[in-house]
Amino acid sequence: MDCRICKEYGICLAIEVELWGIYDCLSMAWELGIDRMRLESDCNKAVQVLKDRSFKQGRPSIVQHIWNLMDRRWEVQLVFIRREKNKIADALAKLAWSLPFGYHEFMELPCNISDLYRLELPV
Repeated sequence: MDCRICKEYGICLAIEVELWGIYDCLSMAWELGIDRMRLESDCNKAVQVLKDRSFKQGRPSIVQHIWNLMDRRWEVQLVFIRREKNKIADALAKLAWSLPFGYHEFMELPCNISDLYRLELPV
């Protein structure tokens, strides 16, 4: 599944935005019946927090919700990817600031993002 969503989360910490984005993507994939997926994040701290289940103190409550989703009967691979390799997600995050507050799903990629997508395609 290639999850391309754009959502503004309001004012909060960067890691919280990343965690909510992960939660939304996992929720959408589950609802669509996806049985295995690779979820890439350019936020190393979010990936670490989600992979280290011994970390309990002071974690945002969204972490437990993400763990609950990941523990369902499906295969989820959570991977850290450098921002330079994640240009499409970065462009979508920037685009969210120019859209009305809320969730936006694109049937076609916006022009500036479709250019990035073509550049990322394997030759």
